[in-house]
Amino acid sequence: MVGAGAAMWVYSGRGLDTFVDLGWRPVAQGLIFGLILIVVIAAIFRLFPGFLEKTARLQARMAALFAREPNGAAFVGIAICAGIGEEAAFRGGLQTLAGDAIGPVAGIAISALAFALIHMARPLITAIILLIGVVFGLVFWWTGSLLTVMIGHAVYDVWALRVLHRELGRLGYLDDPDTPKTEPAV
Repeated sequence: MVGAGAAMWVYSGRGLDTFVDLGWRPVAQGLIFGLILIVVIAAIFRLFPGFLEKTARLQARMAALFAREPNGAAFVGIAICAGIGEEAAFRGGLQTLAGDAIGPVAGIAISALAFALIHMARPLITAIILLIGVVFGLVFWWTGSLLTVMIGHAVYDVWALRVLHRELGRLGYLDDPDTPKTEPAV
């Protein structure tokens, strides 16, 4: 995904040396962005506790990816790979290329839609991922920093994977991995 994003970046006429800015500012912005995402989503889950359970049940197929005991290193590894790879491809590559061709709003929309569709989730989860993709796209457009959205994405994903693991465990999806629980119809 990083290669595809870098290729689209270069195809758009930009130098590969400008693909990711490794300065302190994008790192700080990314950490702040990730923490803001966590606060907003945590607040939504607190205000609407049934929403967390519903979204966890819709993602119950992910239970197979999780061990019974949480593995923080696995969460971090998955989050870093997703943050770097997905943001390189969708924001750095697709959003940049589409934005140059048809404008920034359309570029954000196209990259967010592709981001949501590639996750192949149920409709509600796809809609949530689409909204998150729009937010990532806006932050990338506003800051001009791919590293900012990569770090924000990774920070958020570490938290989200831990929350999902905890909720899947609470709902009994992690009790016996050989006996998958019934998922709700959507």
